[in-house]
Amino acid sequence: MNSPAHILGEDGTDIELTGSADNYEITLQLFAQANRSIDIFSQQLNDAIFNHLALIDQLKRFLLAAHTNQVRILLRDTEHLIKTRNHLFNLAQRITSNLAVKKIHPDYAADPQDFLIVDGRGIIRRPHGERFEGIANFNHPGPARELSDYFDEVWNHSTPVSDIKRLYI
Repeated sequence: MNSPAHILGEDGTDIELTGSADNYEITLQLFAQANRSIDIFSQQLNDAIFNHLALIDQLKRFLLAAHTNQVRILLRDTEHLIKTRNHLFNLAQRITSNLAVKKIHPDYAADPQDFLIVDGRGIIRRPHGERFEGIANFNHPGPARELSDYFDEVWNHSTPVSDIKRLYI
């Protein structure tokens, strides 16, 4: 992406996402500006977006910056994360106190969307998680609150992925 960096909490313009590269770049920008929370709702954490060392480094910096910083990940397909053992999997094994992964409860598994919420303001939303088309916005508190409420509901009904911690020896 050739556009200048967007500012979390300030830039309220919708950004059209069409491919893996712009999804990755916007995700990286959002993670770099996170101060409190990152919530990710995904089918399987697409490797084209989430399996990059620069993105994992941003997540790691965020998690280590303050013990209150929180990353929560809800996945429909946890097997992909465990079998591929990508960079995020490795980070989840090492930082267990404020990074949690849960398998989406079957009652919510038919929801095809992928989304992430950063600090209750920034969002990326892809209506069909297996595709890259979607929107991002760095200051969209209304929709971010709606997504956050839905995320919390699903989170409260979902089960932790114990395989991640168990496999780290």
